[in-house]
Parts: sequence; C-alpha cells; structure tokens
Amino acid sequence: MREADRAALALAYRLAAYAAGNSDPNPAVGAVLADKNGRIIATGFTHRAGFAHAERHALEKIAHDNLSDHTLYTTLEPCCHFGRTPPCTDIILQKKVGRVVIAERDFAAEVQGRSLDLLHRHGVRAEIWDENDFVREKWFTTAPFFFARRHLRPRLLAKWAQTRDGALAPQKGPSGKISGADTGILTAVLRFYCKLSMVAPGTVFTDSPQLTVRLPPNLPPFNTEGFSDFFRNFFYRQLHLIRRFLKNHSETKTIRAPQRYFLLPEKFSIPSEARHFLFSRNEWQQNFAHTLSSVLKIALAEGFNSTLVEGGPAFSQKLLEHGFADAVAIYRSHHKKSEQLWGSRGRSNDFSHLVSIKEVPEVAGYTLLEFARLQQDDFLLFVRKGDGGF
Repeated sequence: MREADRAALALAYRLAAYAAGNSDPNPAVGAVLADKNGRIIATGFTHRAGFAHAERHALEKIAHDNLSDHTLYTTLEPCCHFGRTPPCTDIILQKKVGRVVIAERDFAAEVQGRSLDLLHRHGVRAEIWDENDFVREKWFTTAPFFFARRHLRPRLLAKWAQTRDGALAPQKGPSGKISGADTGILTAVLRFYCKLSMVAPGTVFTDSPQLTVRLPPNLPPFNTEGFSDFFRNFFYRQLHLIRRFLKNHSETKTIRAPQRYFLLPEKFSIPSEARHFLFSRNEWQQNFAHTLSSVLKIALAEGFNSTLVEGGPAFSQKLLEHGFADAVAIYRSHHKKSEQLWGSRGRSNDFSHLVSIKEVPEVAGYTLLEFARLQQDDFLLFVRKGDGGF
C-alpha cells in the first residue's frame, strides 16, 4: 500500500504545479481521491485566492456522500477555518471520507496543525507521510507560502544570464543578448510562476526590459533533458497556464495575472501598466537592505509569496551580500565569452564567477537543485540551504 500511497501523493504534487504561484497568497496544494481499489476517481488543485482549495476542488466532483472506503491524498494538511472559502475539513467530513494521507503538516496561524486532530476526533484515519520525502516538490509548491510567513517578505529568485567566463554585463552600456532563444520560454515560465517580477535600476537604464510574460508565435522545441521529473512536469503545466492566459484574458478570473515592479533612482519611461518605485541613488547605495525591504513589504501585502528579480552584476552582488538571494537561476552560455561579445572583460559577481569555474559548480550555502543543458546555455537553479528542507 505504501507504494500506491506514494504514487498518489506524487500525482497530487504534479497537480499542485498548476497552483504554484497562481494560488498566492495561499499555498499551492494538490489533492487526489482514490477508491478502495486504488483507482483515481477525482483530482484537484488550489485555484486563485477566493476560489476552491485542492481538497474541495476534488471532492465536489463526486456526487455521493459516502466515501468511507476511499482515500484522499493531499499535499498539505487541509484547512479547518473559514476564510474566503469554507474549511476543507468540512467537505471531508460531509463526504465521509474514510482515510486521508497528508504529505505535509500546516502550522501556519490559521490552521496551527488542528485539522489532523479534528479529523481523528471524527473517526477519519488521517496519516502523515514522511516529512523528508517530496522535498523538491515542496520547494516549488508550499515552501514559498511558509517562507513568506516566516520571513515577512516574498521569497526572492535572482535570475541572470552570464557568459562562459562569468560576466553579466560589459564595463559600460547594454549587454545585448547573452543567452539563446530557448531561454525566453523558460524565463516566461519563471515569471509566470513567481507572479511578480522586479528589475533593478541599472538594468532599466541599460537594457530597457519589459518583464512581460510572452511566448514566440511559433513555439520552438524545448529540450528538457536533464531536468528532474518534477521540474519537467512543473515546466509544462506552467506553460499550459501561460498559453491559456495569453489566449483568453477572461482567465484572469481564475488565473492570477503576473505583475511588474520597476525599481528606479529617478523618473524613467516604463510600461504604463507596470509599477515603479522611486528612490534616490543614495538610498540604493547607502541603505540597500532597507530600501529593498520597503518594496518587499508592499509586495507581501499585495499577496505575493515569490518574486523574480532581474538585475546586473552590482545589484545581484548586493542581493547576495544582504542575504536576499534565496534562490538563483542562471543561464550560462556554452561558448560566448565577454571579450567576444564586448571586446573586453565584462563585469561579474561572486556567484557568477564561481559558476564559471566548474561544469557542475558548488556554491557555499546553496544546493544545485536543477541542472540542464539547453541549446546554447546551461540552466542552473540553486536554492539556499535550509530553505524548504535543503
């Protein structure tokens, strides 16, 4: 039974990939209902805040109310409180679900781990799965929620493209295109997942980024070889949501629209629908942590659990020095070097320098979670040790 239980939980996590980012500020959860023979008869995942949670999304698909010989698998302890939606424990009891397998406990302020006791008191066989299992899956789904609650700010994912020798930008002027065309698809997925993208002041001036979630008209083949099974699933499920969102903006009722923040030391032309935050150069240079924290406080209040930050060598170095780089996504060119692109050695940060030295680098304080070889670049995703079980 343990093998079947784990397979059902793995499916629930694959479904939670649909909710990742979209369910903010709620955690991204997946749920699966199996009959007494282990056959999957209903699935669900958490929708945008104010819509159904994963367990309710799955159980409402079942017409009858006697599921005593059924098992509900959920990636997070069901809620037991009234918020914008009724408690999931209510529908579990209403449907008389006989057994519930929970992948992760919820000790956040609203639930405080009370759901497990509540289910037990009503005769439900509620079981907790090994907390050391599904660590990667938790990092992408529930970990941003718990991080935001614990640190009172969104979890930051720093992203950059670098040359083979570790440079992010030339000594002066715009960097131009460092990475290959297929990285644009992965960038769209990362922006859509985080739901909030931020760009640093220097990058605004030199590269004039749009930060939009966009796909080419004819989507080229994307090689996911090297990705973990879960990240491959995550990539394609997020890509599916992007296509739906771009095709039909009425989907904003159930799919949360990505937002953009431009961090600026002075007035500058930015897209009208984007947010801009004006700070003096002195604020950025002399009080970086406080200045960035003030923006992140607003982001948290607006319901974002994750933030994608795109910046040049100086800004990314500050993120690293002040402990804001909770994860780092890098496109490392296979062959392009800074002198080839710009005629001289480019600028780097401490992290990018280390990544340029070894094919599979080790960076103190971080775990290399994903490593894949794309058409013209390597994709590397590092996560801070101690975050989400790593």
